[in-house]
Amino acid sequence: YLGRTYPECFIGTEATDWLSRTYGMTRSGAVVLGQRLMDLQLVRHVLDGHDFTDAGYYYQFCPMAMASRR
Repeated sequence: YLGRTYPECFIGTEATDWLSRTYGMTRSGAVVLGQRLMDLQLVRHVLDGHDFTDAGYYYQFCPMAMASRR
């Protein structure tokens, strides 16, 4: 699994670091934000069964979900 390539994806720890730096929030706050984005189906895990606290796994944005919310 970890040896596969997932184009246009990001790793949870990288997203947490980015959110923390960009928005000046704690890492735990960034994880909560990531979980909220998953609840809104704006971010999803490339495989089922993981939430945003599974930081070493791959996630991707869901552009169709974003477009439908405009």
